[in-house]
Amino acid sequence: MALVTLQSSGNLIADRRFAYGQDLNHDGETQAALELYEQTLELVPNYAPAWFELGKARIALNRPDAETAFKRCLELEPEDRLGAGLYLYKSISSAYITSLFDSYAQKFDVHLTKTLNYRGPEILRHAVEKYCAEQSHDCSFETIIDIGCGTGLSGVQFTHMTKQLIGCDLSPQMIEQAQRKNIYSELFIEDAVTCLARYKCNMVLAVDVLVYIGDLYPLFKQVKKTLILDGLFAFSIQNYEGQGFKLGEDIRYAHSLKYIQDTATVCNLNVKWFNKISTRQDRGQDVPGLIIIMGL
Repeated sequence: MALVTLQSSGNLIADRRFAYGQDLNHDGETQAALELYEQTLELVPNYAPAWFELGKARIALNRPDAETAFKRCLELEPEDRLGAGLYLYKSISSAYITSLFDSYAQKFDVHLTKTLNYRGPEILRHAVEKYCAEQSHDCSFETIIDIGCGTGLSGVQFTHMTKQLIGCDLSPQMIEQAQRKNIYSELFIEDAVTCLARYKCNMVLAVDVLVYIGDLYPLFKQVKKTLILDGLFAFSIQNYEGQGFKLGEDIRYAHSLKYIQDTATVCNLNVKWFNKISTRQDRGQDVPGLIIIMGL
């Protein structure tokens, strides 16, 4: 995904040097780019994007002082829209996710379906239909809450199963795109736990959303409170063969099945069905994933 849209430093010469540094970095001339970032900071010492790019350049050049640049970036921009926390603490801030997807919203559908061969919503729908058929579970749901709904790609696949489809997402621009599909009863610009706390429902849907959340306990705990009897929680994750969860180079969390099962048990949820399957590709290769259905 592309870097979030950046604001001007307020200094035209600094902006030009920074932009030129970005171009050089894109062309693989990291040392030259680093020097331009340093020149930018001589003119505008408090320009967080230059500190962020300086940190990345120092990493690429195996410099030991990259951490200093990222820490300075966080001091200047504590909400961490740029993602310095990814390099310092292996964590993703909600502000970073919001900014990232705001910048991505206009081309989101085409990029996922054409470039990444994304098929998560359709795969999850087929899984829910299969589970319901095998377990003689009603496949119509009074209310479905689509957390991290994005532009509504997931909602399109499930709208025929429900009378009321509710969506939430951190990105205002993604919500704007979802509204245009005219399939949601309500849409909220907020995090999943906040949205779920407002309702009772018989299905919670999360298509490729948990890849941006490390510790799943708070979410699972709220899902337990939100679901009514016989309710289902259907979601996809990236599969991790190690212990617990891990933030990968693709800036997505992968979770192990055992972590999912153990966390569900602590929250009084049950893993009722799962299947190993890929929902997208990265660099032309299938990304290992899991489709999971939970219930009370």
